[in-house]
Amino acid sequence: MKDKGKVVITKIELNDVASYKVLTTIETDKKINLVYGLNGTGKSILSNFLYDKADRKFSKCSIEGLNNEEILVYNQKFIQDYFYESDNLKGIFTLSKENKEAEEIDTIEIKLSKEKKDSENKIWEIKTTYTGGDRVLEFCLEGPRGQKDKLFNHISGLIKPEKKPDKTTDELKKEVDSLQGKNAQRCSTIPTIAFTGHLIENEPLFQKAIVGNVNCTVAELINKLNNSDWVKQGETKCS
Repeated sequence: MKDKGKVVITKIELNDVASYKVLTTIETDKKINLVYGLNGTGKSILSNFLYDKADRKFSKCSIEGLNNEEILVYNQKFIQDYFYESDNLKGIFTLSKENKEAEEIDTIEIKLSKEKKDSENKIWEIKTTYTGGDRVLEFCLEGPRGQKDKLFNHISGLIKPEKKPDKTTDELKKEVDSLQGKNAQRCSTIPTIAFTGHLIENEPLFQKAIVGNVNCTVAELINKLNNSDWVKQGETKCS
């Protein structure tokens, strides 16, 4: 900050941002200043810095000489933040950042609602068109098939498979058609499986109890290790 009598000089330093690759200093003692230059010389960067000095990209920039004065900037960034133009009412603007955000949220919600409704109608159209001639696979939608919104919620909630199914819709229809309806085919009953392996437990050998010999040389070690179960199960034999 520099004082010349009662005149206060405002000093702006721009550094390492956009076209200001090296430190550039602007000094003025005027209340009104005209900044002009060719495109790309940094006019917008200067106004953006004054508009939002807290932006991280201006971390190496500074301004001195202000006495708590409020800086008012009207540039493209201000227009983007505070003006909202409806798609349906060109030339009609809403002013204030809060109103703009509210208008944008309302617009997004309206678009999402419309897209959801269009999706419901499309799914319903596919359902009614595709199953109009035959209803072989209709049992897959037994619960939600009666209402558009339920059908949409059911379809949108399904987890998409990681790979393409091996069978086509027509192949699935043929398989289902062979199990039900007028084209159902009778399948032979699966024969009862005969398993006799359990009879081995009735062999005399399995009726005898195997007891470890407490007088063998390793009996004391087995007891100390508390590992006699494997001896009882017949996995070793002392003699």
